[in-house]
Amino acid sequence: MLQITKQDDESVSRQNFASPAATNVSVKATIPGKKDKPQRLIAAGVKPDLQPTPSTTEPAPPTMKATPTAASTTAPAVSTPAPPKEPELPAIREDVQGNLYTNYTHGFRMYKAPSWQLIDDARNALPNAIVAMGTSNESTLMVVGREKTKEPLDTAAVTVEKLLREVYENYQRISQRKTVVGGSPAVEFHYRGKADEHDWSGTLVVIGRNGDVFTVLGMTYADTDLIQIQENVIAKAIASLSFEAAEVKK
Repeated sequence: MLQITKQDDESVSRQNFASPAATNVSVKATIPGKKDKPQRLIAAGVKPDLQPTPSTTEPAPPTMKATPTAASTTAPAVSTPAPPKEPELPAIREDVQGNLYTNYTHGFRMYKAPSWQLIDDARNALPNAIVAMGTSNESTLMVVGREKTKEPLDTAAVTVEKLLREVYENYQRISQRKTVVGGSPAVEFHYRGKADEHDWSGTLVVIGRNGDVFTVLGMTYADTDLIQIQENVIAKAIASLSFEAAEVKK
């Protein structure tokens, strides 16, 4: 399992990072312990009716028709059709070179901490997620999403933050400000809340770009000694987000 080394993280914490700013609208399912993974329906098998053994001791009189048995009147068992398969998420062209994550499909790149790894399960739980990464024990997570919306940026940001309020216990907004991320206008929130029996410190950034809304949600345990280091790492990752540097490959 990958663990954040104190040496690597302290080197990050000594740097002056720009304020975080970037986030996707697929937030509700990203909260630890609140992933709305669809449950698979299991088709119930129907046991075949047992046919009674015909009696040989007392044959029916030849002049009378035999009364239909229960087995002959029972409707044939009908197997329940299997539920349709869940649609597979489209493949995303991406690449990791050292501490740089590049997403060619959506045209952006950003810093990836040495101790972070890509988390496929987290992305599969979110229909609009582009990438999810974090520590192996998921004590620190970063999820980027994208979706189309006709709402203006400020309205979209309020909608996304409302999802956080519904998911976290004791949700508290620490700060809110307008900023710029990757050359695009953004709204940034810092918050605290409890989920999955842990206190979390999070940064949510909602970015408006070319008619789409990108959301970047970074969160880390707030009840450990590494909180300041991890908050700095999240801030560095968000500040490094660039849309111009990664050209979409045809």
